[in-house]
Amino acid sequence: MRPEDLLSKLPAFRDIEIVRKFIGAGPLGSVVDPIVDGRVLLIGDAAGAVDPITGEGMSLALLSARAAAEAIHEAIDTGDPGALEGYAVTRRQLMAPAAKMAGLLLKVARYPWVANRAVRKLSRNPELFGRWLRAACGAGPIGMLEPVRLVL
Repeated sequence: MRPEDLLSKLPAFRDIEIVRKFIGAGPLGSVVDPIVDGRVLLIGDAAGAVDPITGEGMSLALLSARAAAEAIHEAIDTGDPGALEGYAVTRRQLMAPAAKMAGLLLKVARYPWVANRAVRKLSRNPELFGRWLRAACGAGPIGMLEPVRLVL
């Protein structure tokens, strides 16, 4: 299916003019702002993505889709499209630990001895590994001391 055909089926996009060819690649670790504009929400990778080094994509996509659905439901129930802004706030909160972790892991990867030490520490400490995994998936925060605990 051509992109034009897909867009023509969506009432809000029927009069959109495609000014250049679609491509299938994008920057890793992209930040998009705003993700809410009036009655339009960007969801999934369209709303930005954390660098895939942490493998959090599907988990964060599902959590942010739930947040979008809840915001849409509230906007419909209250008749206030401003309720959609809650989605932007919630999504930022969900993405923050994974973004922090991805940035840290990319920095650590520059120093193999630190990366090796961190991997050994995670393999010996299931509780620490669990905290990092929850943070990567948007299910928990990553504390200020976690990076220190990883290499000490």
